[in-house]
Amino acid sequence: MTAPAPTLSADDLAAVAAAVQSFAAQEIAPRCARPERPPSPGEVEQVACAAREFGLLASDPDEPASLWERLDASGVALSTASLATLAGESPGIAWHLHTLALGAALERALGRAPSTSAVAALELAGGLGRGPLGALLAGERLTPAARDLLGEQLAGGRGGCGVQAAEGWERLLAPRLSPGGAVEWLVFDRAALTLEPQHGAHGLDETVAWRVTLPDPLPPALAASPAEGAAALALGLGLNALGALAVGLGSARSALRRARTYAGQRVQGGRAIAGHPAVQLLLGAAEANVTAVAALLEAAGPAPRGLAALRRALALAAAGHPLLCAAATDALQVLGGYGYMRDYGVEAALRANQHLRLLATTPRDVHLFLGGGEAP
Repeated sequence: MTAPAPTLSADDLAAVAAAVQSFAAQEIAPRCARPERPPSPGEVEQVACAAREFGLLASDPDEPASLWERLDASGVALSTASLATLAGESPGIAWHLHTLALGAALERALGRAPSTSAVAALELAGGLGRGPLGALLAGERLTPAARDLLGEQLAGGRGGCGVQAAEGWERLLAPRLSPGGAVEWLVFDRAALTLEPQHGAHGLDETVAWRVTLPDPLPPALAASPAEGAAALALGLGLNALGALAVGLGSARSALRRARTYAGQRVQGGRAIAGHPAVQLLLGAAEANVTAVAALLEAAGPAPRGLAALRRALALAAAGHPLLCAAATDALQVLGGYGYMRDYGVEAALRANQHLRLLATTPRDVHLFLGGGEAP
């Protein structure tokens, strides 16, 4: 087992934050200068290649900027802050980099050499499994009915899965439930999969919602213990929830900045509308909600490695996403009718946040999972 990376100092964190901001301004902003024209798949892949060279996507534990490389509290805070910075220029590109970094983190957790081109199938069919998933992650033995239910919800048990990512991925990690009721992980080369791109997703315009059909028969599972398989599932679900919240935060911040700029330039009644109380109320409410979500992420703690930590990550996401959707809505309203036009870049933030809150599961399923109840 490798020794944990040393804790980053405040100066280290500030230096990384400044470097990520510079990367976003140099590599992402020019490709997203026109909000009505999302970058092409080739441009997104160019950013991913630049992210590998920069160190955002890396397998070197000595690289402090690498997303989801360090899983202690400071590392998680650094990754979420970096994703929010990237999403301020493009939530779709930020999400794609998150999915690639998360794939590498899961490969490490499963004892594999990490790559920077793997994604994970973490969109569970029919929600989170609620009681069965909680029991499994708590180490309890599942009843046959619970095993059947959860087995159908995991990717490997139903022959297909969903993945939200841009074009540049080459490998898929998918969890399944073994006949004995343990979490196993399968790995597939992209060429072995049947892929159906679902274009026109509601948000994250730079990515594609892939419908993935797994081959038959399935390959042997990775050589990981049941405990490692379950821990990797909790880790993946939890980091995915925190990543979605961070990307949404950056997108909402961008919408708020654009709304403030517009309010300072738009003149109505002889003065800029930024001086009108109604507009100030909208901007203030958006600012309060964005600040609250930033505080939630700063207090997220270390990466989720079990049931209790997963519940905490999901609770933060459940609390934060409605605030971000409200902030993006308020920012859009500042622009009035112009807010609905793609040219201004604000409506994309609202679409991105509405999409992110539903990406892996529904708010209802999260609440049922946290409450420990079953659907009526």
